[in-house]
Amino acid sequence: MRYNENYENLFHNFDKTAAFDKIAELFYDRNFASTSKSEIELLMFSFYMEAVIKANQREDGVIDYVKCSDYEIAKQLGLTQDRIKTLKLKKQARYPVEFDWQKSLASIKNNIRLESATRRIIIPVTDPNLNAEIRNFISSHGGFVDFESGKDYIRIRVEYFLMLMYETLQIEDKKRFNREMKKKLGKANSLEDELIPLDKHELFNNVLDLANTGLQTVDTVIQIANPENTLIKILHGLIAAREK
Repeated sequence: MRYNENYENLFHNFDKTAAFDKIAELFYDRNFASTSKSEIELLMFSFYMEAVIKANQREDGVIDYVKCSDYEIAKQLGLTQDRIKTLKLKKQARYPVEFDWQKSLASIKNNIRLESATRRIIIPVTDPNLNAEIRNFISSHGGFVDFESGKDYIRIRVEYFLMLMYETLQIEDKKRFNREMKKKLGKANSLEDELIPLDKHELFNNVLDLANTGLQTVDTVIQIANPENTLIKILHGLIAAREK
């Protein structure tokens, strides 16, 4: 094979024996001529992504999304960025790799913006799998995402971001959030202070009312809930930047 410096850098510690075994499964189990070209390409792409991720992964497991961008991979493989985006999604569906989307989101927090006029949070997410994970978590927990096909960002209202944040809290943090939120809204009830409202409709109405009181009030409440929570840190930073 012609010497390829990028290949050597990526695959010099790669388990090529295990990779061959996976390829062999597509050919040597009474299926030698039945495997499609697209299936072979997808498997080869999964090997490539495994090597790319290992080469660009931090100690906490989060990858450098700039170095693993669709553009950089497309340039290396001689494909379009749209093709790479499609391959990434297919690869994750066929050969899934677990990752912590909250840590990944925190890694791009400096690029997240708050639109004060529309009260929308803009999250630029160029990686299609991270994009899909975040959108799925939001929608599966009753949130709504302003998503435009072909756009590498997620736009979400502050109140839905708060609902998203709520789902990531531990039970005691949820209690603190509910207690402080009700105080700010004048809805505090000593008999209910320790309860976690299971009624999503009631919870959302409270969160919506809280958002309408202003971002400074929102910031006060979330800081009491848990200032170390990833999403709280992000929202606190956005509100603080807005006040400068």
